[in-house]
Amino acid sequence: MKSTVLVFFLVLSLLGATATTLRAQEISPSPEPTAYPTPSIAPGTDPATATRAWLDTVPADKRAKSDAYFEGGYWLILWNFLLSAAISVFLLSSRISARIRDFAERTTRFKFLQVVLYTIPFLLLIYVLGFPLHVYENFFREHAYGMATQNFGQWFGEQVKFVIVNLIVTSLLLVGLYAVFRRAPRTRAQRSDESIS
Repeated sequence: MKSTVLVFFLVLSLLGATATTLRAQEISPSPEPTAYPTPSIAPGTDPATATRAWLDTVPADKRAKSDAYFEGGYWLILWNFLLSAAISVFLLSSRISARIRDFAERTTRFKFLQVVLYTIPFLLLIYVLGFPLHVYENFFREHAYGMATQNFGQWFGEQVKFVIVNLIVTSLLLVGLYAVFRRAPRTRAQRSDESIS
């Protein structure tokens, strides 16, 4: 049982790392600002003091914009969590998740294909329902702060590629995870229940 839980958390960590890496690649790098002086630290200079001196050269409006961008990012972490929780509750309470599972079980008797047939529509529903916040966060907001230069078509094309790669990787990882769960030894509680009956 402990090994099953360990494998589960390992797969979740890999999924998180994959998603983070892909999302980091989708943001276009902004050009280096040329109006600011390049910081130079003389030997023996305190780095914190040098950093403060360099930050003091940044115009107040640019610093306020930078602060607003990062503080807004912290709020978006909360909104993303709340939206993900709401979507999960909706898919479970509306029994959409159960219908997708039933469809996958009716379509094929092969367990690994059932996992794929469940994962793909489930993830697509999550992407579609979360798309408005995703567009605001990763397109409109990035353009408003000068952090992106792509037009909507280019950005959307990259998002489609991201979704396709994520569907393939997540489906394969879940097929492996469920294979481990099916082959894992039964717990002592199940064995003792069987011995009593």
